[in-house]
Amino acid sequence: MLSPRELLQTDFRVTLRGYQQSQVDAFVRKALQAYETLTRQNKELTERLAEAEAQLEALRREGDRSTEILRLAQENAVEIREKAEKRARELIEEAQREAEDILARARRLELEALSRVERIREEERAVRAAWRRLLEGALRTLDETDPDDEPLRTYEENPIAARAEAAPADESHDADLDAGEAATEQI
Repeated sequence: MLSPRELLQTDFRVTLRGYQQSQVDAFVRKALQAYETLTRQNKELTERLAEAEAQLEALRREGDRSTEILRLAQENAVEIREKAEKRARELIEEAQREAEDILARARRLELEALSRVERIREEERAVRAAWRRLLEGALRTLDETDPDDEPLRTYEENPIAARAEAAPADESHDADLDAGEAATEQI
């Protein structure tokens, strides 16, 4: 490629029938200016092209990096979701186990409470039976003696007093009294 200096330094031979030298020189100067402008523009465009290519390459690298970041983010999102779903399943299973344990404990407590209620009812029946025997024994004693039939007597002569003193020898009557007292204490 010709440089602007080579264009300027080029000499043409003069011949008889040649072109007018001043016109040729003027044209060469004009061509030189156009050539310099084109060379400068070419250089600027070449620099801009190199700059654009560098930017394009940077954008490609950024795009590649962005693509890689996006891929990693998607992989992480999938991994996080899988972990969250797994943890949710574990929590649900744990909650179900705890609920089953609570229900089992509640059932055991219910059975224990029913058993206690049944024992209390049995004790109540035993107390009632003891009181019934005690009261029936007292009624029999009352029925056996009619205060109107017997004459008034002193304490030592009174058969009821004598029976009361003799009562410790009557074991069934003592057993009824003991059972009644024990049942009353339990209540």
